[in-house]
Amino acid sequence: MKNKKGISEVVAAVLLILLTVAAAATLIGFMKPFVEKTLSGTTRCRGYDSYVQFENKLDNGTGIYNYNCWQNNTNYYLTGISIKTDTLDSSQLSKIKGFFITLKSNSNDIMSFNITNSPPRNDLWIIGNKNMDINFNGPIETMTYVYNSSKKYDTAQVYVLLDSGLCTVSDSITLNSCNGVNLN
Repeated sequence: MKNKKGISEVVAAVLLILLTVAAAATLIGFMKPFVEKTLSGTTRCRGYDSYVQFENKLDNGTGIYNYNCWQNNTNYYLTGISIKTDTLDSSQLSKIKGFFITLKSNSNDIMSFNITNSPPRNDLWIIGNKNMDINFNGPIETMTYVYNSSKKYDTAQVYVLLDSGLCTVSDSITLNSCNGVNLN
């Protein structure tokens, strides 16, 4: 009798080990693609974290002003956004498609647009030149974009847009009323 009991304990131990190995293999099978996808997204954008940012103060020749603001006109709002880019090496620059801007109101209205080599828009222009094409051609010192809308936006976020996809938020800012700044 003792001999049979010893064999069942060995069989039970082997079965427990096999069950544990099978559970670990199943868990790895589910987790591996998730971890690889998550890591590829974070490593893809490494080095681009601070490439594009909001410029808070600009000298327009008559003083230093904040162009990250909204201007209330009679039937519409103009939203100004000043963007600056950092310097990168040519291999990093070749992977950048442009950048992506999101505007959000306090009532959760959201507007998003790309600054890439795409067709011009009637509601978005570069300050001082409504007829200039809005293209991303590489590093810019600072550029102020104006968006025309029926809504007032209170915050803005900017993201780097790579050929392989969108990175996480590079910078965010609260937009206030334009004081001493004319966005027209």
